[in-house]
Amino acid sequence: MSSSSDKEGASLKQPATDLSTRIDAAPSVVVEQTDLERPATDPLRMIGELVLARYRVTRLIGEGGQGVVYEAAQERLKRSVAIKFLQVDAHDRGTALQRFEREAEILAKLSHPSIVQVYDIATHTDGETPFMVMEFVRGESLAARLLDRRRTPWQEAFQVAAQAADALAAAHACDIIHRDIKPDNLLVCENATVKVLDFGIAQLITE
Repeated sequence: MSSSSDKEGASLKQPATDLSTRIDAAPSVVVEQTDLERPATDPLRMIGELVLARYRVTRLIGEGGQGVVYEAAQERLKRSVAIKFLQVDAHDRGTALQRFEREAEILAKLSHPSIVQVYDIATHTDGETPFMVMEFVRGESLAARLLDRRRTPWQEAFQVAAQAADALAAAHACDIIHRDIKPDNLLVCENATVKVLDFGIAQLITE
């Protein structure tokens, strides 16, 4: 991520009741959230397809300026995953693809309960559409939660901050700087675990 103002793409609409996925302008971790509208279409006609011979696409979760995200079932392991397909205009493709691959490489280096796991990265059979297979997580962004509440109990605020700080410390131990920490990029899960999202502009300390 350079600064949050450098992000490209469009944000999703935010009515309050349906479950959907937040897709940041920069390539980002994909999770299911409670504060965004669920799209009703299938823009890539992926539902029902078997991706990489092991992920059965079940439904569309969300779409944004640079990506389309589906939920899929990894049938053999009986678990849900999120698959994000990168979609950008031709003139943005080089930069977007570099960020996309960079984020996958960074996430693959990190193992922490507050950082979403990446399982796979590949290119679709069309030869043009890269995608990332990631951990599927339910929750809501800290930004949405703060908008819904006038006050947050200090114990809860402390837990959110402590978990986020622990995740960042784990990233720093791997010489990775996030560079875009904000409420939009912190997900509070149903089990109260906090996930740090969006390593799209993260940078190695050596750089």
